[in-house]
Amino acid sequence: TWQPPRRRRDASKDDLSDVFKGASAVISCVGYAPGSKNQKDNGAVNKAIADAAAKAKVPRFVYISVASAISDGPGKFLFGDYMKGKAQAEAAVSQDFGATNSLIIRPAVISGPGAPLGPPPP
Repeated sequence: TWQPPRRRRDASKDDLSDVFKGASAVISCVGYAPGSKNQKDNGAVNKAIADAAAKAKVPRFVYISVASAISDGPGKFLFGDYMKGKAQAEAAVSQDFGATNSLIIRPAVISGPGAPLGPPPP
């Protein structure tokens, strides 16, 4: 059974391909909240993750993005860099894995215990 290496890595600056070797899939839900100082790096970090997975010859990739009703609607005006980053990441996943080996999930809102209801705050 595959076990991930126990090393601390930063997806924004480290090559993760050695961590992904032997994996049957990679799932990325990495993101910066809209309004955070790092939100414009959202796309670059996820592109690096997809590229590293492809380099490691991982056969499948799942990316958690944002609903098109949000990204094509008011969200693109309110959270422009965030939406551009999500689009950049989706493009990288599609380029690296194609339609048959990738899955892009576009939820409207992700919530959990203690999380506020509704769209992410600005």
